[in-house]
Amino acid sequence: MSDMAWNYDMTTAPKDNSLLQLLLRHDDGDDCSGGFDDAEVTRTMGFNNFVNDGIDEWKFPGWDWCGDCITEQGCGTPIAWAPMLPLPEAPGT
Repeated sequence: MSDMAWNYDMTTAPKDNSLLQLLLRHDDGDDCSGGFDDAEVTRTMGFNNFVNDGIDEWKFPGWDWCGDCITEQGCGTPIAWAPMLPLPEAPGT
């Protein structure tokens, strides 16, 4: 597997507060209408801090359609993960 490929086995995702790319599935019971583009599956970034705090919970941003703002916790179920892309080198370095 390439370092940037999506991994659909969420049990292998790091739970040490590492920031990851996440694919989320939005179900009818989520009490939200999906991601930013109303798709059933959306991409975001998030983390799980289980190693440090013992709470096995994925944290990722969401959108409050009523308040028209980003929320601290989005809705949906993470179904795949990938490492964040590396930062590009600064021009001229």
